[in-house]
Amino acid sequence: MPIKLAPPAIIQLAESGDPLAQEWLGDHLRNRELHEQAVRWYAQAAAQGSASASYNLGWMYYHGRGVEQDFATALRLWHQAGLQPMPRALGSIGLLHERGEGVPQDYAEAARWYLLAAEQGDAPANWFLGRLYARGLGVPRDDERSLRHLRRAAELAHRSAQYSLAVALLEHDDAALVDEALHWLRQAADASHADAQFLLGRMLADGDRMPADAALGARLLQQAAAQGHAQAAAELARHTRSATEQGARLWAQAITQCHLGTLRQLAAMADADWTPARWSQEQVAAAFDCVEQLREALEAVYRP
Repeated sequence: MPIKLAPPAIIQLAESGDPLAQEWLGDHLRNRELHEQAVRWYAQAAAQGSASASYNLGWMYYHGRGVEQDFATALRLWHQAGLQPMPRALGSIGLLHERGEGVPQDYAEAARWYLLAAEQGDAPANWFLGRLYARGLGVPRDDERSLRHLRRAAELAHRSAQYSLAVALLEHDDAALVDEALHWLRQAADASHADAQFLLGRMLADGDRMPADAALGARLLQQAAAQGHAQAAAELARHTRSATEQGARLWAQAITQCHLGTLRQLAAMADADWTPARWSQEQVAAAFDCVEQLREALEAVYRP
């Protein structure tokens, strides 16, 4: 049994009913992708009032790991954890309301839960709330509040928030804001955020609002492409502008990643009862965006 890999003292404590040991075993087994056994130990710890075990068990139900996927059960468990309180669980409840999973989609309710978590310093909740304010979903559109929450999350080393903040700041002409944007973009790229690596790599390659550095730009684009970023692979190929073996390999990689991304999005639609109410036009368009990117890049390469 894989559980024998755990220290005997912890196994003994867990079997005698210690919730901390039970949760430790749940983590131990989940990390080894032994999900059904992990669920068993999380459930025992959650039944004794462990907030983190309730959260982790909810995560298993949300993702369908070791149990049948069940958003309603995930919501119940996250409520149970959030009452203790646990900011991460509060933010996860908000995400269910934003996505309409287990509950009717309600951006205003999502914003309420995000705010509860954000006020307690939860980085993802600040990021989610910043996105809602930027788009005016469930709350009045407020760019200042959006930036405030994105900054809070970015300062807590949330790499997606760092990228979102950088993109928002780059829309301004103010030199100080652009400098701040580049700072956060570098932070996100250093944390291996593929979109940040792509954007920073392209800006360096083109000398966009910073001195051009073709070598560093190419390195960042390669890092993003290695993570399956189709536009990064296409950008690398565009800068190659040749029919060399390397250029051909880059185009093949870009096309492959583009098709994989589209197929993943189509599969998600098929699995998720795809309706206009559930999927926004923006989400649908994103599934096919890289095709247009590749077409434009190909035209740039082969234009006389």
